[in-house]
Amino acid sequence: MLAALYLSGVACWVFPALGQEREAGWAALVWAAAVVAAIRAGDDLERMPLVGRLLSSLRRLDGRRMACVAALFVLAWGALGARRFDAFAQRAYDLSIFDQAIWSTANGSFLFSSLKGGIVLLGDHASPILASLSPLYRVLPDARLLYFLQAAAFALAALAVHRLARAQLGPGALAALFPLAFLLQGPLQGLLVNEFHPEVFAVPLLLAALVALVERRALPLFAFAALALTCKETTALAVAGLGLFALSRRWWSAGIALVAAGVATFAFDVLYVIPHYLGHGTPYVGRYAHLGGSMSEVLLSPALRPLEFLKSLFVPTLKLEGLARLLVPFGLTGLAGPGALLGALPNYLANALSSAATMWNVKAQYHCEEMAFVAAASVLGAAKLLRRWPARRRLLAGLVAVCALAQIGRPWGSLWASTPLTERHRVWTEQLSRIPADLAVSADTQTATHLAHRFQLFHFPDRLAEADCVAVDGQVVDHAWHASVEQTRAAIDSLPALGFVTRFSQDGLLVACRR
Repeated sequence: MLAALYLSGVACWVFPALGQEREAGWAALVWAAAVVAAIRAGDDLERMPLVGRLLSSLRRLDGRRMACVAALFVLAWGALGARRFDAFAQRAYDLSIFDQAIWSTANGSFLFSSLKGGIVLLGDHASPILASLSPLYRVLPDARLLYFLQAAAFALAALAVHRLARAQLGPGALAALFPLAFLLQGPLQGLLVNEFHPEVFAVPLLLAALVALVERRALPLFAFAALALTCKETTALAVAGLGLFALSRRWWSAGIALVAAGVATFAFDVLYVIPHYLGHGTPYVGRYAHLGGSMSEVLLSPALRPLEFLKSLFVPTLKLEGLARLLVPFGLTGLAGPGALLGALPNYLANALSSAATMWNVKAQYHCEEMAFVAAASVLGAAKLLRRWPARRRLLAGLVAVCALAQIGRPWGSLWASTPLTERHRVWTEQLSRIPADLAVSADTQTATHLAHRFQLFHFPDRLAEADCVAVDGQVVDHAWHASVEQTRAAIDSLPALGFVTRFSQDGLLVACRR
């Protein structure tokens, strides 16, 4: 595994055309070097100043102190998300889609989103868990709340990892390292700073279900699995993955029931729920068109198109690099726990087989379910290694510590400092707050994040004929993900002819409303 990782890093550093950026290749080289250095250092690893101090501190990190760490994590990353929101550093796709849907539900229109074409959001993804957030919006209708909830989901997931680690590895530094490695990993930080997605709630639910599965507690297992099914249609695949893991542990009844429930729910969501609310077939089937022209052909592609199926699994190598980036923070111990990794297989297949490159990006929301299984597999793999080599606890702890430190994402302080709040942001926020909530608005992708609490919000330059006002930041070059820069600038120039009168114009900021 180390050799393959190292060679892939060298290859994509020398030949970036293989499908990875040089930054990814450099990361692979760093990972491989860190692991090799840890193995060569052996038991002397703990004498390294930084690692030694870290392990000494972690020995005192019990459940209560870990809960405090989790709370600090929520405050820090929630505050960073709120700051990025205030600095207009977020995009309407996907933050405002979910923000508007939750607000609409709280105001009597179930999961309605005009940004998605005026549909009930279940017609895009089967995520009814969003509706459960609407009571919070009756008390605090603020998009910044979503960042704290997102961070809280990952903090709860880390606590579940800690419980599993203490049960499998015993108290001490090693057990504390796994939840910290989980919170420090780059892919998770990528999710925290990029908008908001309901899939994140599946991570703590799946990890809680995995803990219950390992402890053979049927009631919490099925309760958490049922809740996870409400996060997204792809989480149903993860529930089927829970069943595969249960079968690998010879818990036949639970395994069969979970596989059946996952497959049935996925089929129900894809074949009925989404088409029912959208008015036609599932919109994302086209991502698998290279495997077949229908859902049945895609499912049978391993037999009908075996070569194309196998190629889609591993090419480009960015797909495998994403899986490696989930394994490395835990010192690759997940490779020793293949039973839990088997649970990640359905979601890995759904992502890897897709033709959409965004689904291969490990920092995107599509890998949330895999993240839960990899964390559990890493803990169980470490426990398996300790049973075989009990005298190597310090080496294993040092290995995980080095790998976790080697792949930390961009430091929190750096992200905070790179998101300054300026007078321009304050002025723009004040002007946007003056637009009445009952008016239909067309806004650019960053401005729209501050206008989502209304029933009619469009992505500029969409549906200008239906808009009462236009709010555009002229310094946002890519106003719409589906329109060119020339089209958006032409739309701005056409506003007077469409009957819009400028209400505010300053430093590239424009608010125009109909006469």
